[in-house]
Amino acid sequence: MAMNAERGTRNAEQRLAALFRVPTSALRVSLMRASDFDYQLPPELIAQDPLPDRAASRLLVLDRAGSSVRHARFPDFVDLVAPEDVLVLNVSRVIPARLHGMRDALKDSLTVAGGEERGTGGKAELLLVRELPDGTWLAMGHPGGKLKPLRNEYAGIVLSLSKQEQPDTSAYDDPEIVYRVKKHHHAGLIVRSPKLERVEELLTKYAGRFADDFVAVVAPLEKAE
Repeated sequence: MAMNAERGTRNAEQRLAALFRVPTSALRVSLMRASDFDYQLPPELIAQDPLPDRAASRLLVLDRAGSSVRHARFPDFVDLVAPEDVLVLNVSRVIPARLHGMRDALKDSLTVAGGEERGTGGKAELLLVRELPDGTWLAMGHPGGKLKPLRNEYAGIVLSLSKQEQPDTSAYDDPEIVYRVKKHHHAGLIVRSPKLERVEELLTKYAGRFADDFVAVVAPLEKAE
């Protein structure tokens, strides 16, 4: 019985090996590493600006029959095209297709530079794929999920040092206030409105009130001798 089990195991291994056997052919597979493409390129040999005469640019010609390489100029290109050749013109242009921004914040809070407040929208990136007939663009977004439509609104901030360690801004209760700065000895509000005039009105009013309620003045530091 042990012999039969051994024979069965050997047969199974042979069948498995047959499934992954590489057939003998003229095709050869060679492994390549990213380091194979490392080479020294002196900065002085990298073109920084196009030539005044773009047609004077150099052309590298590879002879596929003899594998030789020679240098030519772009005007010589017409002499390299045979009557039976097919010429494909690439008229595509490079565009800034990667757009970086911030996702719309949650719960009417705003993303503030340097802040880690919970409820901020986080980073977002769009990759433009192609323009559609109606003038809009097909794009891929990261992270996944549906982005909220663009809102045409204005915003402003009033910010100052505060003489109180934890200034109380609860008396400022206009509905346009969407963020209150939470930092010791700092008083600040961010307002948002679809009307620019309303934002300017609130900032002007708050600037006067801040001067009475919070503003603290710090003496300048003495210069080192």
